[in-house]
Amino acid sequence: MDSSDDGTIRPDIRGIARFAWEEGAMKQLCDDLRQLAIEVRQVGFSLSGGVGERECLDLSERMVTAVEQAEARMAAKSTRSVTAER
Repeated sequence: MDSSDDGTIRPDIRGIARFAWEEGAMKQLCDDLRQLAIEVRQVGFSLSGGVGERECLDLSERMVTAVEQAEARMAAKSTRSVTAER
């Protein structure tokens, strides 16, 4: 049963629910940032005369790198959580 006699949810269930919510929110942020990086890259390519193109491309690359690092941290955290539950 997921709740105690007084009707409250056990702390371990709340922790799992919170982790799942945080993981979902972080995944959404990564997806959004990745899409914005694509849009920044497209803006860079569309600038007339190439003014600011390099800056846009550099920013886009930094955004993608940040997403990849965040995803790697999430994967490591998820692996640690599964290992700890065993």
